[in-house]
Amino acid sequence: MKSKGNIIFCIAFSIYLTTMIFTASMFGNMQVFSLVLKLARCGAYALLLWKIVMENQYSSGQIVRYGIGAAGVLIVYYYSKYTWVVFLLLFLIACADVCFQDILRTYLWTNGIGIAIVAMSSVWELIPARNSITEERQRYAIGFDYVTTGANYWMYWVLAYICFRRKKITLVEGAILEGVTWIFYVLTDTKNAFAITTLAIMSALFLKIWNGRFGKGLFIFLIKNMTLIGTGLMGELVYLYDKSEFVSKNVNELLTNRLSLSYKGVQNYGIHLFGQAIEWVGGTVYYDTEADFGSYNYVDSSYIQILLSYGIIFLIVLLIGYRLLGKKIVERQEWYLGLVIVLSAAHSMFDPQLLWLQYDVFILCLGYLFITDKGQADTVFI
Repeated sequence: MKSKGNIIFCIAFSIYLTTMIFTASMFGNMQVFSLVLKLARCGAYALLLWKIVMENQYSSGQIVRYGIGAAGVLIVYYYSKYTWVVFLLLFLIACADVCFQDILRTYLWTNGIGIAIVAMSSVWELIPARNSITEERQRYAIGFDYVTTGANYWMYWVLAYICFRRKKITLVEGAILEGVTWIFYVLTDTKNAFAITTLAIMSALFLKIWNGRFGKGLFIFLIKNMTLIGTGLMGELVYLYDKSEFVSKNVNELLTNRLSLSYKGVQNYGIHLFGQAIEWVGGTVYYDTEADFGSYNYVDSSYIQILLSYGIIFLIVLLIGYRLLGKKIVERQEWYLGLVIVLSAAHSMFDPQLLWLQYDVFILCLGYLFITDKGQADTVFI
């Protein structure tokens, strides 16, 4: 039987996910609906606080870790003014004693239904369309606020499904998932999400027959270090941008100008210890007839955006957290979780969802690092 705290967390998480997926759709542009979503999200945060306060079995070690984490987050918030970092810590603390399978189940049901409602509302023309159609490229937003949003939601849903099903996933399931992935690709032309999702499905099916030896050393290395590798590669490309014509032209073109925007972001805002307040202007500027297109400054790379927004200290702590998480995954031989962590980290080199809980549910696994009791950790970590 599920504990009361477990149920409260899953309800709060489901409410949060619901508000975020509808906010990212054209429903979120309706003023009254937008207000309702904000109020519901505040209710989710209140439930998380209630759950945290209601718990009375924190060890002294946990309290110390929570205190250090809270102090660090408040410093980052003071400099960056981004409230999400505070709410993310709230989720990490609240989820520390919740079984990750229950979290995945909540995520899959909530976001799965949400994606379907938004997509069908667009098909039935219940909400307006924000499509991008030119002579060179036809991209359909499928009810979301931008053409890539739906494909990225689907990609992370597939990663969560693979992690949830693990060895139980079948060839038929893989074929169905790939079929839907292809539909998203044809409609949205989101290449990164399509490549990662297809690779995830193929890799998950391969793990079913894996002998546990072929390529194990490389797999373990990637599980422990993929976020560090992603950060290093993006940092090196940004550094070489004005020094190598191959990087500034060929690589930047391959990455659809993402590298140029990362380079300009570092040049314009600089790197700070604890971050800074930056008003990111993204793709929705193209739908505003009164907007200045020259104001577009969005940095898509998660690692570069985190570095600029939250600071180098926060990024280092995050990388250490993923390194420790990777070690736990390898120790427990949770290869499917390791697979999705590697792929989401690779995707984050060129897309901004690494810290966005509505997409990347796996970041909640960092909450288990707060647990000092190994026995308790074993009962909730997959």
